[in-house]
Amino acid sequence: MANDPDWLSQVREFCRNAKINLMAWGPETIVVEAKSPEARSQIAHQLRQMGFKAIEDEADDEAGILSLSLKP
Repeated sequence: MANDPDWLSQVREFCRNAKINLMAWGPETIVVEAKSPEARSQIAHQLRQMGFKAIEDEADDEAGILSLSLKP
């Protein structure tokens, strides 16, 4: 879409191939489903290769999601 960040299509494809549920995105962030500490760690590691860093948040942990940012 016209207003989507330039990197979004690449992230969508990566998440689809890795079976990661991409739940939301913004100009510099994404939110993915991550229901366990192991999943959060693995997903954070995978998306770090694309420049994203996990944002530590207890509320995210309780909700089973992981927020990541290009500029944390």
